[in-house]
Amino acid sequence: MRKKSLLISTIIVTFFSFWLAFNDNAMGLRQDAEAGLQLDTISKDLAAYSKMKPADAREYYEEALSELHALIEMFAGTEEALEAKFFIGTTHNQLGNYDEAIKYFDDVLNFKDEINQLFQAKLLYFKAKALLGNGRIEDAKDVIAELRIIEPGAANAFGKELGGTMRE
Repeated sequence: MRKKSLLISTIIVTFFSFWLAFNDNAMGLRQDAEAGLQLDTISKDLAAYSKMKPADAREYYEEALSELHALIEMFAGTEEALEAKFFIGTTHNQLGNYDEAIKYFDDVLNFKDEINQLFQAKLLYFKAKALLGNGRIEDAKDVIAELRIIEPGAANAFGKELGGTMRE
């Protein structure tokens, strides 16, 4: 009888431990040091490519997109995977693929509760730029209004950058 109760207790504790581990990962994003190092390398490369003419850098951007997609697959559920999606969006912005950029920015913005306000402000800023690139001025105004709530300085800088055309 004692062995049976010990076995049942062990099963319950094991089940509860797995349940806690699963819920802990579902409630927040984890960080991964290896993913962080890879993402840092890719982001430095992207910064170097941005100094080139877009036509000259296209091949490098395509390679960076492949690396970012691989990072997302390998490190799904991490903060770095979300940052990689942000970099995919900004890369698509550089390439003029505004619909793709918006898709990735929206994907990351779905995690509003799990990302800090500075990151959220960057996402909104670049999403507004993609919307403008796509000619969707009214949608861009809505995003800038949302940005103004989170980071008024960034929204004002965005308005100045565009020569005041987006100021409300």
